[in-house]
Amino acid sequence: MRLHRIENPKEERIAARNKLKITVDSPRRRYDNRGHMTGQFDFQEEFDFEGETFRIRPITESDIETLRHWKNENRKFFSFQQTISPHMQKQWYQGYVSNADEVLYLLERSKDNHPVACVGYRKSSLSPQARGAELFNLIGADPSYQGKGLIQRFFAATCKALKEKGFEHIELKVLQSNQMAQEWYLKQGFQEFHHDPQLRYLRYSL
Repeated sequence: MRLHRIENPKEERIAARNKLKITVDSPRRRYDNRGHMTGQFDFQEEFDFEGETFRIRPITESDIETLRHWKNENRKFFSFQQTISPHMQKQWYQGYVSNADEVLYLLERSKDNHPVACVGYRKSSLSPQARGAELFNLIGADPSYQGKGLIQRFFAATCKALKEKGFEHIELKVLQSNQMAQEWYLKQGFQEFHHDPQLRYLRYSL
């Protein structure tokens, strides 16, 4: 999908209202004037939920230790179950920064930048010829917000942004043993399109 850099001031104002970043496709990531990474998946948004304001933004290097702890605490739910060391996380981040086909969003409480959850998207490897995004690393880490609908709101906001950027569906792989995640995804509207003894493949139409 080919996107374009905004040069018209009117278009800039429209994009600002929509809280969407529009950039040129690039083999390497670019940074906006606040140091946030931009790319074909990236956007930023704030929304109100039950009296609090939350922000969605692409991760930065300052977030990687938080993400490492979240992934280690939840590793039994993922295919990669090795404990991630700080060195491994830094190596991963170096590759992530160089990959314009992937993004990780952080959900944080706006008033104090308290991190709540994360979700990643990349160009789908499950059906590479279609306009699909592959979801990975959806983690709702703060238990005080679980079961209240905040993660659904987070997911819905990212889906809206992907649809506006031209994507038609979202796909994912989930472990057959992770029944809780499967139930959550099916409740959001995902449908199974393939399975094997270890993984279940789900798709969500945008």
